[in-house]
Amino acid sequence: MSFKIKVYDAEFYWENGALHCTDKTLFKNFKELLAAHIPAVVVMPDMIDYDDDLTDERNAFLAINGIFPVTEISEMPADEIMFADMEENRIY
Repeated sequence: MSFKIKVYDAEFYWENGALHCTDKTLFKNFKELLAAHIPAVVVMPDMIDYDDDLTDERNAFLAINGIFPVTEISEMPADEIMFADMEENRIY
């Protein structure tokens, strides 16, 4: 398991290459809110805050924390996942 995030009384977690949630209604609402989100560019020209791709672990982690105002992270993703596409000589 790579990350676990508690949102309200439910838990989102990444397991076997997919995002899961213990509350089906919250998961459905999350997907609807995510579909309505317009990604913002964080670093020109190629990084965005998050989009609706839930097949990417880093994106799913950022999306959960971006959609829900209060979360409790019980297990963080590995650094190599969170910083995989960061360029060494770029200032962020």
